[in-house]
Amino acid sequence: YLGQGLSVIPVTRETKAPRLAHWQPYQERRATPAEVTRWFTRGYADALAVVAGPVSGNLEVLDFDAADLFAPWLAQVRAVDGLLAERLVVHRTQHGGYHVWYRSPVVAGNQKLAVDPAKPGGKFTLIETRGAGGYVLAPPSAGYLARQGGLTALPELSTAARETLLRLARVFTREAPRPARPPQRPNRT
Repeated sequence: YLGQGLSVIPVTRETKAPRLAHWQPYQERRATPAEVTRWFTRGYADALAVVAGPVSGNLEVLDFDAADLFAPWLAQVRAVDGLLAERLVVHRTQHGGYHVWYRSPVVAGNQKLAVDPAKPGGKFTLIETRGAGGYVLAPPSAGYLARQGGLTALPELSTAARETLLRLARVFTREAPRPARPPQRPNRT
């Protein structure tokens, strides 16, 4: 991953929490080969995460926590631009979601793209980005599997292509249920 210009950090797979007391420096610089060797050969961490944003060559990842939205989203991408859909790098996550990886000249911070305010337990995010300041777990972490493409050949998307992906993800936002309005009484004057 270092050879591909990606910044990696060690994390705990189950909690997805960084194993470093201070992982923020790796938002600005990539780890050295010696650091990576120390982290991953001594059992220090059981998973690897890639830091998004400029440090990883303007990497951005779409994170589909609602796995059932991935196929309809991808179908919409194919309908708009079939070649774009085929260029994307796609991973399946440990809990059945999807990560869509690409690089783009424009990368913002993490953004919620589709939400469901009525979803129980405060888990209302359906689709979000991991951009500058964020990270995602990646293979060879247990449960993370490449489904299309690989991190050795991340596509470079135009700003317009990136915006297409984000726009199509935003359409999956669900509205909060509206409270019933009390019946109005006729005005008797």
